[in-house]
Amino acid sequence: MKKLMLKFAVLLSMVMLYACHNEDMNLKVNGNGELRLSTMKLTYNTEPLVTESRASQDAADYMVAIYMNDNTFVKEWKYSEMPEVFPLEVGRYKIQAHSPIVEGAQFDAPYCSGESEVFEIKKDVIVDAGTVECTLKSIKVTIIFSEDLKPYLGDDVKATVKVGEETLEFTKDETRSGFFHASEEEQTAVDVTLTGTIDGDNTPLHKSYPVSEGTELKVIYNW
Repeated sequence: MKKLMLKFAVLLSMVMLYACHNEDMNLKVNGNGELRLSTMKLTYNTEPLVTESRASQDAADYMVAIYMNDNTFVKEWKYSEMPEVFPLEVGRYKIQAHSPIVEGAQFDAPYCSGESEVFEIKKDVIVDAGTVECTLKSIKVTIIFSEDLKPYLGDDVKATVKVGEETLEFTKDETRSGFFHASEEEQTAVDVTLTGTIDGDNTPLHKSYPVSEGTELKVIYNW
């Protein structure tokens, strides 16, 4: 009987040791690392397409999101509200950033976005977030009435720009650029219609232009 109890105690000790060994192994496999967001650099490159606009303002309102390499969403913040360090499970990740999303077409409101390179989080290692460069994704439209034409323009003159369901009207004194949402996969038709009285004539002028995402259409009306 004593031998049986001794064997049982030894066997029980071996099982407990094996269980502890397995638990230690699981902790190593499922351990966390950290992403240092305080060193992240967010840039926006809209030149030479945009010279003066909201894109040149501070990037504090840009949204920054972490995704796993398979595009599984993890976490999102405003750029100005990011934590200094964020814990992540071991794996491969990327960062996506974009300017505030606007509804419809607007003056001086370009939309910029970008994505980092894929980086790896390792157990007990702090990884720097690096740089995310955002580029222009809108279509920029600028309407210019030449100085030699302006004396012949009536007060009712305007250029109406239409991209899909989005529309902006440019008066003869409008100096801002308009920004429209664009198709990511193909060129987008930009329809420009000039109406109003020009030197006593009131004949509308219309033209359509195929434009790609991230480019500028500059229409200049001359006498």
